[in-house]
Amino acid sequence: MHSSITPWIRAFNLIDVAEMYPVPPRPETQGLTETYVGNWLAKHGSREKLVIASKVSGPSRNNDSGIRPNQALDRKNIREALHDSLKRLQTDYLDLYQVHWPQRPTNCFGKLGYSWTDSAPVVTLLETLDALTEFPARGQNSLHRRL
Repeated sequence: MHSSITPWIRAFNLIDVAEMYPVPPRPETQGLTETYVGNWLAKHGSREKLVIASKVSGPSRNNDSGIRPNQALDRKNIREALHDSLKRLQTDYLDLYQVHWPQRPTNCFGKLGYSWTDSAPVVTLLETLDALTEFPARGQNSLHRRL
């Protein structure tokens, strides 16, 4: 796997991964892309030359992706997702951390016929954004160093 990453790094400095990659997400493959990149980083040691972006996944329709038991985009779950991504990537910071898709009950991934229920749990976008602002201040995201 390392040999396939190295030529790209010579031409590009952005690595974009996500906790759900590769797709389609399955319990046995969830996070493997971050793990592969983390193993490459550990072997080549060029972290400071790269811009690494990752993403936290929101809830899926059946929550069968194996990502986390609760994929709500609240502070607790975002913190857990970031910690797990940093561990897989074998780094102590990310340059960009973003939401893969917002938490909202709707049709998605080409499937129609979503049936709305008032009991569907929803974390507001404001709560998600508030949770994301915690991490640059804690040094887990290098965005504050580049502003």
